[in-house]
Amino acid sequence: MKPATKREKAHMASVVALGCIVHRNQGIYGVAAHIHHITRGGRKRNHMVVIPLASQHHLEQDSIFGEAVHNGYKIFAKKYGTEQDLLQQVNKLCREMEAS
Repeated sequence: MKPATKREKAHMASVVALGCIVHRNQGIYGVAAHIHHITRGGRKRNHMVVIPLASQHHLEQDSIFGEAVHNGYKIFAKKYGTEQDLLQQVNKLCREMEAS
């Protein structure tokens, strides 16, 4: 994947500023998040197709929080929603932030 452009970096900063989308959906706001690139066919699509996930939802397998997206996608999706559903929500929140 190519390095992020200025526009993509700004978008990713807005996404991270939302905090973890899984925690947000549980009513817990402002939890530090990492960028998770959504893939297609095993390849990252681009730096605009990203969601914010806390480490336990992104990379770690933690019995308290459930499966992380990289350690058990099917369980993650069943418990928290698909990447596409979360992406739509994140993009909507980013548009609302930009409009305010």
